[in-house]
Parts: sequence; structure tokens; C-alpha cells
Amino acid sequence: DEIDGYYEAYCTFKRLIDESPYKLEHQFSPGDVMSFNNQRILHGRSAINRNGGIRHLVGCYLNIDSFSSKLKVLSEELNKKMITKHTLNGSSYL
Repeated sequence: DEIDGYYEAYCTFKRLIDESPYKLEHQFSPGDVMSFNNQRILHGRSAINRNGGIRHLVGCYLNIDSFSSKLKVLSEELNKKMITKHTLNGSSYL
């Protein structure tokens, strides 16, 4: 009984994502690295047709507090002020 409402909401959600002015698309090259706060961003991958549909992606999950702490310690040890962007979890470091 609720399936029509679900699909209507699903299609609306997809349209909002596809038409968002904040949507970012990037074509990766071998060796590229992308880092983002997994709790604050919706992400996905599009279909792939190159290389016979084969892709190799490696994921790594870090605790944001441990990462920010380590970055600060390394920055101090190297006597360099490392420029970091806001971590999007309500804190900004360095």
C-alpha cells in the first residue's frame, strides 16, 4: 500500500541530488586521492564503461579526532603551519 509513495519520494530525492548546485563530479586518474568526512557528505559513483567496467578503489576510514590530533602533532614537530580546511564536524584545527 505504501510502495507508490516510496517511489515518488525516491524519485524526488534523486532529482534533488541530480539538480543540486552543490553536486560535484570528478573524473579520477590513476593515483588520485579523495578525502572527505563520511558523516557529512552523500557520495557515490556513476556507472563505468571504460576498461571493460573494471575499477580499483581502495577505502580507508579514519576517526576525525585522531586524524586532526595527529595532523596538529606532526605540524608542530615539523615546525610548519599546515593549512587545513574545516573538518566539517564543528571544529577547525590549526
